[in-house]
Parts: sequence; C-alpha cells; structure tokens
Amino acid sequence: MNISVIVPVYNVEKYLNKCVESIIENTYKKIEIILVDDGSTDKSGEMCDELSERDSRIKVIHKLNGGLSSARNAGLEIATGEYISFVDSDDYIAPIMYERMMDAAIKNNADIVQCGVYKVSETGVVSTAFEVQDWCCKGTDILDYFYAMHKIPVMVCNKLFRKSIIGSHRMMLGRNNEDNIFIIDVLQELRCVVSVHDQYYYYLTRSNSIMASTFTEKKFDSIYAYNYMCDRTKIIAPHYLAYVQYWKCMNSFYLWYDVWRSNIDEETRRKYNDVIRKEFDSTYPYVIELGDKVCRKDKIRLRLFKINKNLAARIYNMYLKGIDR
Repeated sequence: MNISVIVPVYNVEKYLNKCVESIIENTYKKIEIILVDDGSTDKSGEMCDELSERDSRIKVIHKLNGGLSSARNAGLEIATGEYISFVDSDDYIAPIMYERMMDAAIKNNADIVQCGVYKVSETGVVSTAFEVQDWCCKGTDILDYFYAMHKIPVMVCNKLFRKSIIGSHRMMLGRNNEDNIFIIDVLQELRCVVSVHDQYYYYLTRSNSIMASTFTEKKFDSIYAYNYMCDRTKIIAPHYLAYVQYWKCMNSFYLWYDVWRSNIDEETRRKYNDVIRKEFDSTYPYVIELGDKVCRKDKIRLRLFKINKNLAARIYNMYLKGIDR
C-alpha cells in the first residue's frame, strides 16, 4: 500500500532539507511526497524543486499563500496513496515510522494509526511531547477512547489516515487549531484505530511559531475550534459533551496563561481576560460534574485558577521552567 506524505512549506529554508530527507530515508519506500510551497518568500520554493529532482517520488505544488490548512488541502487534492500522512516542514520523523505504522495498519485493517511524539527545541534538546500506548479499538469504543479516556490526541501529524475515511473532509480555512476540527469531522467515519507506543514524530518548538508568538486575537480560534467540537459532539455523541466542555475549560486556563506572559497593553489585556473569564465560568461546572473523571492535575490547576487566576498562571510558568531544565 502507498502512503501520500503531505508537507506544507512556507519560509522554512532552514529546516526543509532535514524534514524531507527524514521522509526519503524511511525504510518504507512505497510513498509519494507532496511538497506544497504555500507562497514562500525565501528559497523554500526553489528547494522544493531541487528536492524533486533528487527523488522521483516527490511532487511539488506552488501556490499563493493561503495558510497551513490551504496547503494541506491542496496536497489532499492530488494525493494517490491509500493512506495519508501530514508532516510539517520544520519537523522530522524517525526512519522506521512508516514501516512500523503500516504494519499495524495492514494487520488490523485500521482507519487511523497513531504514534508518540517527541518535541525538539531549537537548540536540539529532545523531550517527550506525549506518549501513547499499544492498543487497538473498534466500533463505538473509539468514541470512549477519544472523549473519556483521552487516548486519541487531536494532532494529525502523528497519524496515518486511510484516505477513504477522509473522503471529502478538508481542513478548515482561515482558522488555527484546524487539527481539532479535522479530527472531530472524521471521528464518526472511523471503524478501527490503532496506537503504537513508540515515539516516531519529532515536533520542533520554534520561538516564532504560531503557538509561541505574542498573544493576538487569532489565538481565540481555539475557542471557535472547541465550540465546533461541541456542536459536532451534540450530533454524533451527545453523552460525551461534558468532556469537550472540560477541554474548553482547560483551554481557557492556557489562554489566560498566554495573555499573562505576553507584553500587550493593560487595556487589551483586560479585554482579552474578560473573554477568557466568561469562557471559564461557563465551562467549569462541567469539570465539577465529571468529578473523578477529570485527571487530578487538571482538577487542582483549575481549582486554583478559579480562586486566583494570575497565581495559577505564575505557578504553571514555574512548572514549565522546571520541565525545560
């Protein structure tokens, strides 16, 4: 079976070769690599063409800048593989990633196969982003694994997707947190999901990335994404709605933290915090309702956040600094 690897490319001349070489060098050779140059203004577009001359499996699309979702969608339109993989152009993958994941896909006739993820700092420090375990779930159990057990992260880059379950589904344009929206859209199509515990995907944390940049209103796209997930959950699995509200509540904590550490002016800070405070107040009752189904760490963090939001942010910041040491 073939895999179509879709790589959106935008101004990543510093990282592109390492990313593509990690895909080329994979031990699983039945792949097509689709490099989507999304209107790069550096040498990335030229590098895509040079890479395609080195390996006949590489196809290149040059398009006007439209963002990550637009680039991924352009790749999906020409993908011919039975399975689809998304790799971001500043990340890279382990040499055996596709061989191990395709073995699991074929053995279990899986719609999705996922693996664990490492994060890599710009100085090259590698640490665990998240771990997954070995398991296979089918049918209605998939909903429980996704909502209640939190065993299927929304990240798309650590997954192989059977192309037929993607069908006409596409990444939402003009929004960040597109992974959340895409996963919830394909969730009802799934019949079998497999997880392999090894960490094969290496996610680069860049200081100028979307997630690390100074706070802007664009980060409120996460609220839109969770509202979208709520709306879809009401249709496909309404009895799991409280879990999405719990995720929304945690998201309000992370948004507050991002505002707290930003250098925005006080008037803007108050405006943003008012939005986040309302989001928290509307979702925290669901955390209470779920009780012991909420992990202890989140329960403590949210309880403190309810009492003193800036103190909770300060403690969380100390916690993150401790992890990075």
